[in-house]
Amino acid sequence: MDSMQKRYPTAADAVAAGCIRVTIYVPGIAAHYACFKNWDDKMDVEKPEMLLYGGSQPWAPLVGLSYYSTGKTAPGAEWQFGMMPFHVHAGLCVKGTLVIGGDGSNKADCEARGGKVMGQTGFMGHYWNPNCSSPDGVFSAENPRLTIGVANINDDPKYDPANGGDPTILQKDPCAGSTMTDKPPFGEPGTTGSTETASGPVAAGTR
Repeated sequence: MDSMQKRYPTAADAVAAGCIRVTIYVPGIAAHYACFKNWDDKMDVEKPEMLLYGGSQPWAPLVGLSYYSTGKTAPGAEWQFGMMPFHVHAGLCVKGTLVIGGDGSNKADCEARGGKVMGQTGFMGHYWNPNCSSPDGVFSAENPRLTIGVANINDDPKYDPANGGDPTILQKDPCAGSTMTDKPPFGEPGTTGSTETASGPVAAGTR
């Protein structure tokens, strides 16, 4: 998993590899860039379905990965020893490939914005990089370290390489702008046996 830091250090690297931004930066879950070429019912540690960045700009640094299964059931013990909890989303408002509204979006409001309310997604699990550790665990659905302050620093135009900026500075500490100033050890994996969703827990193996 850590090899992704070298392969896709910035969001621009993700785009160059054919991935597409599907969300802006959202506190707790970062900005998602989907690599649709990897989307199927199988998952490979070296081929994450999504790359997570600490800002909405092309020079934003990588903070985590997301693995996504289109299978009918959530991945079990065969994947990361069953320690990665999976979650689903239902009723997202999507315009093109960009999510512009969260779970349970209102159909009329979504369509007025040029979007379409989607059904339930596949199963998604997150992995957070050691340099942006989640106190809730390496595989937690959300990372509370990812506050809005993270994006405020990472999206600063002074780091734009097009203007002579150096985005590698951000990659050393991609969550430097967090309101969480402590640096706890890399969180342990969470408990097993259930997935997570905005509308409540979903039993493992169901959809």
